[in-house]
Amino acid sequence: MIIDFENLSDRDIAERLFTQYGNQLLNYGIKSWSLNEDEVWDVLYDTIYSFINSYAGHNLSPAKQIEALVWTIFKNKLRDKYRQKKRIEKHYQEVAYAEESLSDNTDRQESIWFKYSTQISVVSQRFGKIMLKTIKYQ
Repeated sequence: MIIDFENLSDRDIAERLFTQYGNQLLNYGIKSWSLNEDEVWDVLYDTIYSFINSYAGHNLSPAKQIEALVWTIFKNKLRDKYRQKKRIEKHYQEVAYAEESLSDNTDRQESIWFKYSTQISVVSQRFGKIMLKTIKYQ
């Protein structure tokens, strides 16, 4: 099967690609990768538009060549999306760890402050008593 991309609009090409490969690509992306349906839809749209931008001016044949190209683009885009998702998850884990560490430090600082403020209070009470005794004897 030869698809003459030169005589089709971008919308027609997108429609044909989606009709021909959309369900297969979606099912593969959802079942084989740790991505949700919305993420796979984004990848599918990106795949179709990448194909149109790169190969719309060419006559590609046979159909296996087109199919292989679409699948290659789709898998590469899935891989990119998966890596992006993992980077974001790692970033959030690092932020959560940093927040936890700050919280622990704040608690530790508060306990240190309480410990020293208690000691200061005791010292100041003793100093006050000493001062009172000193004033009494003058």
